[in-house]
Amino acid sequence: MHGGKGSGAPKGKANGRFRHGLYTDANKGEIACVRELMREFNQFAKEI
Repeated sequence: MHGGKGSGAPKGKANGRFRHGLYTDANKGEIACVRELMREFNQFAKEI
């Protein structure tokens, strides 16, 4: 049965593709914050 309970890859080191943690759930909020700051800076730079 597709999409049932327990589907999907394991989280963290249990997943064989886990390497450095850059794109983990814990860092997604921080990445979004940095992107927003960059957008604001670019908008500010265009106005100058």
